[in-house]
Amino acid sequence: MEAEEGKEDEVMSEIHLGCPPDAKSHFTRFTILPSVLPSTNPLTGDFQENTNSNCLSNEGEASSCQRLLVDKEGDLVLARRKQNPHNVRHAHDSILIHHHIITVIPSVGLQIWRASLILADFIIHFIHTSSYFNNVVALELGAGTGLVGILLARAASTVFITDKGNAILDNCLHNVELNMHTFKHNEKSVRVRQLDWQDSWPPKEVQTEESLTIYKYKYSWTSSDIKEAEKVSVLLAADVVYSDELTEAFFKVLQELMPLGSKKVLFLSLEKRYNFTMEDLDIVAHGHQYFRTFIAEEVPESKITGCARAQPGQREPGISNPHFIGKRFDMATIPQYIREYDRGGDTELWEIRAQPQALLHEEYVTMGI
Repeated sequence: MEAEEGKEDEVMSEIHLGCPPDAKSHFTRFTILPSVLPSTNPLTGDFQENTNSNCLSNEGEASSCQRLLVDKEGDLVLARRKQNPHNVRHAHDSILIHHHIITVIPSVGLQIWRASLILADFIIHFIHTSSYFNNVVALELGAGTGLVGILLARAASTVFITDKGNAILDNCLHNVELNMHTFKHNEKSVRVRQLDWQDSWPPKEVQTEESLTIYKYKYSWTSSDIKEAEKVSVLLAADVVYSDELTEAFFKVLQELMPLGSKKVLFLSLEKRYNFTMEDLDIVAHGHQYFRTFIAEEVPESKITGCARAQPGQREPGISNPHFIGKRFDMATIPQYIREYDRGGDTELWEIRAQPQALLHEEYVTMGI
């Protein structure tokens, strides 16, 4: 009984359903398909026609886009799959990720979660359809397996992949090494670093880069790292909203980091998690409600095309002077490129910026995209 009471609860992401149940860890090759549907660019509102088709490039699968034809005897006629030389690279595009199947709650960063794949779809979409992420310096908070930051390295000049704990960071680094052949620049363009949200920014730094060769300091920051990280223009976070304590620490880091250097935007994906509580006598998503207390939601007076403007925020009851303003994306405008997951209906993707008055800069103009 005492042993059972001391045992930590184990959790498993829905993404891992179908993985070997007795395996402690697993390698998954996520297939990146070309988009088959036209969409609007969520950042600009522009209509886009993507002519790549899964019907032409999906190997080993029957296409749901093909018309079913029968001959005069009623037998099914199967059309030969056409080979489009422009789609060959996309047909075989993928990302290989090592992850754990089941973990205790403090180690959930070793798993892959639905929200990270949604943010991955967002990044893939804009790498394929715009130059928005080209050569940016970016920082991912709570990176987990590193999947999102690794994908962004296909376009960015530098990506800091950050999390807490050597076990998670070791796995991140392993995934970086598995996929570094896909990076736009060399392997040094992705840096795996320890970042504890409970500590103040900047993180403690090592005196020399040679110290990084010692395992104890392997994921430490150098002074040049910190200077470059403060210049990032893009922040990323996926599925970091599940604990009120961590949510508070997360926004504390944002308050410290966003005023530094260049103007910054955070792209954050999350999944609402519902629980029945006796206090509410209802099924509620308290974690999501608490997250919303930090953000005033942007509500445009009319549809704005080609420019992101801050409008007066729509706030949850009890919110006073939030430091951040957020805009939710319409998930229907972001095609699903990664095949091996189901988006579900309780996921959200946000663009979050600091309120002008919350910044230390005297002047702040929301960047038009």
